[in-house]
Amino acid sequence: MKRHIHFLFFIFALTSFSCNALKPDEEPAETAFQVPVSSIISGQFREIVSGLPIEDQPIQVTLASDPPNIIINLDNQPIKGLLTSNSRLSFALDSDVEPNENNPIYIHLSAKTDGYIDWQQTLKIINPKPTSFYADLVPVGSPPPGILLEKASIQLDSHGRIQSQPLEMMLSSPTNDFRVKAMLPVGTRILDNQDTPLQGEINVTFVVYDARKSKALTQYQNTFATAIDLADKSKRFSGVIPFLWMDLDIIDQYGRKGIKFDTVNIAASKQTKTPVSFDKILQTMMTLNSPFPNHETRSTLQEGDHAMAWNYDQKTKEWTLGQTIAIGSGSTFSDLVINASLPAPGRWAFGWVIEPCPGGFQLNFSGIPEAYPLRILFTGTHGGFRYESQTLSGQLKMDIPINMDLDLKVFDIQDRLVANQPIPQACQAGQQTVAVNSSIDQFTTIRFIAIDGFCPCNAGVNLKIATLPVWYQAVKPQPQSPWVFAGITRNGVAEIRGLLLNTSYVFATWFDGIWYSARVSLADDRPLTTLETFSANIQTASTQWDSLSFVIRLSENACEKLCQN
Repeated sequence: MKRHIHFLFFIFALTSFSCNALKPDEEPAETAFQVPVSSIISGQFREIVSGLPIEDQPIQVTLASDPPNIIINLDNQPIKGLLTSNSRLSFALDSDVEPNENNPIYIHLSAKTDGYIDWQQTLKIINPKPTSFYADLVPVGSPPPGILLEKASIQLDSHGRIQSQPLEMMLSSPTNDFRVKAMLPVGTRILDNQDTPLQGEINVTFVVYDARKSKALTQYQNTFATAIDLADKSKRFSGVIPFLWMDLDIIDQYGRKGIKFDTVNIAASKQTKTPVSFDKILQTMMTLNSPFPNHETRSTLQEGDHAMAWNYDQKTKEWTLGQTIAIGSGSTFSDLVINASLPAPGRWAFGWVIEPCPGGFQLNFSGIPEAYPLRILFTGTHGGFRYESQTLSGQLKMDIPINMDLDLKVFDIQDRLVANQPIPQACQAGQQTVAVNSSIDQFTTIRFIAIDGFCPCNAGVNLKIATLPVWYQAVKPQPQSPWVFAGITRNGVAEIRGLLLNTSYVFATWFDGIWYSARVSLADDRPLTTLETFSANIQTASTQWDSLSFVIRLSENACEKLCQN
């Protein structure tokens, strides 16, 4: 039987300075601290193979938006980055921003942390609903199938050039069905974003991704409605479908990143001492020994076919056409060879432009409440290309390639398959209603009432922090599961659906850069049972039948902000 639990989450701010206490029976004045946001976006960083959160490791996240300068933290301060050490983060969009289908907002994220490949992705926001995403980070030492990686170091000369011998890197798939070679010739000079040559020792990371593999597809930077720059300098919103793509990341010993090559006066002939100009520097050769899809012909790549090399511009967040490349024959009957000379490091995709579905694809659910959290996995095929995407919660109108057949899988918060439905020619369907095969009567709903309290800096003022993210994690009896973003509080209230009875959970929220969490158990005979543990920044916590009360040590800085409001 479905049950409702009232879960009270009170915050009292304690700081080191003194103030006048309220008199007995005196009601505090009430003021609202409502963060003026258009949408809250929450994400979680996971290890790509296990799917487990990357805990206890600092992850530096850089944020940018289009239109620019609209990202704020949850106490209304403009930000361009966040640092998280518990795998999760939350930020918001300014209240003046109202995303919709005709005026979407693009959020560009990148993340760095030791031991993992740098991650980047773009989120498309089309409505102000709470949005969540997963970022799957690839460990450098053990990348999954479909992702190949090599690192190298080389010393530059006093002029910042590669000296003595060229830098060559070769990656081969474990089954030897393809090889990719990258080479920077002697005399190459790599420039940073200030057109200054890199100096000293440079560290090069070379990564190749096979678009036929699921784990590789999760790393692809594309929305199928991104801006691309064509050869005639025109711009259109479309998508790029690759068969392979690669990253060449170059950083010098001073932490400066190489973004282009010096294509003039790179080297001088030993005979003439005359400067030599290279139009293209990065020499790339791909040898394919197994079938790769050709989107244009809807068959496999053959000798005589053509594809395009596209570069993802980190500044504009757009794909730019580098050149058209020809597919040639290799040394054996089955081999194909592709040679490309590329003008810059960074991300290069080898493939074709594909038209997005003009109206997008709208997904609706039946048999389950709208707020019930689900994980939605799309797998599509088109012209031999396999497309895979895990959609954002709250953003269920998707950009998909035109003429693509989709296979939809839906998982509940316990990661059980609750819908499995093929959707042929999804673009023509326009929208699809999917029946979710899940009995939610065995679950309970917690009404999470948050957050009231006061700061001693202003006795007599009752503060209501109206908008905060809510996360939870099942920890017992099943093995520890991933964190689930349950949504945000609205005027202090948020519902969490789909919790299992006879289960222990950790509930958490975030404010002013601090996470607050407590572990409690649910039972089938009482709404709420034992309070088991709580985080160090909570002074006390207690349960009383259907409520949980926290006393939290907020920082003086946070209290000053609250009291000013």
